[in-house]
Amino acid sequence: MAQTSAIVSELKRQLRSHGLTYQDVADALDLSEASVKRLFSEKQFSLKRLDQICTLMGMEISDLVRKLAPEPRVEQLSLEQEHEEDLALALAQRFRRPDARKDYPPIGRKGQNGLRRMSGGGLSSQYLP
Repeated sequence: MAQTSAIVSELKRQLRSHGLTYQDVADALDLSEASVKRLFSEKQFSLKRLDQICTLMGMEISDLVRKLAPEPRVEQLSLEQEHEEDLALALAQRFRRPDARKDYPPIGRKGQNGLRRMSGGGLSSQYLP
């Protein structure tokens, strides 16, 4: 029953996002608005009815079910993502400081390879061009 509830909740969300009302669904299914409200409250949809409602939104049932799947969880950031995150953090720290100078000197110091090495806040192993 938990999945049924999730499907009906997602169906309601999708109807709202498409700007459709229970009356719109009732018209499409040739039912009264009260009957449609009862379908939703009792969570009793035939596949035919579910398909008709999805078609009203320009969707397939499979599209609706896919929207229920949790987004894949990222276990590890790529080096590029880590670099962007560290740079954003360093810049945010720089611009939040009330005593930050107007000429904004470069963040970090140059290493022997000519790249600027980040310092502070756990950024010591990251390099900037």
